[in-house]
Amino acid sequence: MSALWICLAKAEEGTNLLSALHECLLEHSAQEQAKIRRGGKIMEHLTRDELVALLKVAKDQSHRNWLLILTAFSHGLRASEALGLKREQIRDGFLSVQRLKGSDKTVQPLVKHQNPLFDEKSALENLVASLPAKARLFPISRMQFWRLMQKYCKLSGIPAHKAHCHVLKYSVAMLSIKEAGIENLRKYLGHKSMGSTGEYLKTSDQEASTAVQSVF
Repeated sequence: MSALWICLAKAEEGTNLLSALHECLLEHSAQEQAKIRRGGKIMEHLTRDELVALLKVAKDQSHRNWLLILTAFSHGLRASEALGLKREQIRDGFLSVQRLKGSDKTVQPLVKHQNPLFDEKSALENLVASLPAKARLFPISRMQFWRLMQKYCKLSGIPAHKAHCHVLKYSVAMLSIKEAGIENLRKYLGHKSMGSTGEYLKTSDQEASTAVQSVF
């Protein structure tokens, strides 16, 4: 499918079509450039240390932007899913999301964590309490989100090929799949097909070599 048709499919109702297409094409171009920089290799996820550094930088810069990044990571959300979140989707300590691209709806508890950088529950509930009905939690565009990720990753010392919005969903999947198991991860991400979740089982040559040679 061409970039134009992908962006037409992503254009949101109620937005200026030309503006939405422009932003999406820019984002698509940036993603393609990232693929070129990776040389066609498997996407790399954030390490735990990189994630902590990213969240710390984001929180120092903007509480709301930190919460956007944390929410996208914690629930494995696509950029459009995170940016489309509305006040009514947070209720009784749970987040409800109708996943895009034909995926299932998920209803997940808000994350309460002893590390304030990962504690989204009180932050989200406080944000929701301050917003009018039907309001979006994070009223920025996909391109603005991508630029924030570029900025914060650079400040965190994270390599440029990891500086994109999708790395958040990819990272929660890769960091949890071994302990949580593929079926739990499939349900958590709203995948209908196990094949979609199976993409997160792929490994690089270096990872495969390290794992196999460690038994020698």
